[in-house]
Amino acid sequence: CVLGAGGFIGQNLVDYFTKNTNHFLIACDKNIEKIEKIGNSNKILVKKIEYSNETDFDNLLFGVDIVFHLISTCIPGTNGFDLKNDIINNSSPMINLLDSCVKNNVRKVIFLSSGGAIYGNKNKSCTEKDETDPISSYGLQKLLLEKIIYLYNYRFDLNFNIIRLSNPYGPYQKPNRGQGVINTFIYNIYNGKEICIFGDGTNVRDYIYISDAIDMIINISFSKVNGVFNVGSGTGKSINDLIALISKIVGKKPLVKYMASRLNDVKTNTLDINKYRMHFGNPNLTSFDDGIEKTLKFLISGEF
Repeated sequence: CVLGAGGFIGQNLVDYFTKNTNHFLIACDKNIEKIEKIGNSNKILVKKIEYSNETDFDNLLFGVDIVFHLISTCIPGTNGFDLKNDIINNSSPMINLLDSCVKNNVRKVIFLSSGGAIYGNKNKSCTEKDETDPISSYGLQKLLLEKIIYLYNYRFDLNFNIIRLSNPYGPYQKPNRGQGVINTFIYNIYNGKEICIFGDGTNVRDYIYISDAIDMIINISFSKVNGVFNVGSGTGKSINDLIALISKIVGKKPLVKYMASRLNDVKTNTLDINKYRMHFGNPNLTSFDDGIEKTLKFLISGEF
């Protein structure tokens, strides 16, 4: 069962399952139009749900083996601070979901956390053992959900993987939605639109092409290993370097507007993926140039 199957990561995950496996999939989202266009309908049951306290997880998860939880009611790319509602709207349904997982003998829960917002400002590549010091409401609610999952593992022996994902980019991600700077930069540069940068552009992030992220998530999810894994490229690029590289590949000059920095923006964040390498070997990562070209092709197609 994939919760949040209509989002960027969800669509790519559904796409992977339908093309590469024989698993039967229950794909759930409040927006199901995109899911219905993906893959073999004989292997997918699409369900429209609202992720809330009213969701009937007991019936939804009957017979389900693995749950992928990709839903968040808030996004990192906002300077708003609504901590109370972010905590309530995300943690209460999660508890109901995990209760249903226990009742239905679900084998494993996979939770998509955040590789950037969880750790906060660190002047080093972050490992899974580093302190978590979120500086945003988004990061704090992700950390709380991680702890709730730990508790259900401890009390009910519910198997889990927490995926601390870096910044994925590629097909199915819509530009100019507050998430996904690479898709937004490519789209805006290609179409001659202005790019707004918060701060001086020296902030560093870890970026990974979405199919690489999905491959890593699948390897982790179908293993017998419990616990937290960083998923990313293991390297970082500044916003300014990113714009220069994308501009070179797209072949157009960017129109950049620098704006005041935001309190919730982490200055530097890269992920150490040695734990993944130890368990699964070196990931076969798409080069940045190839990833940009593939993403450009997708955005030009207008399929988002």
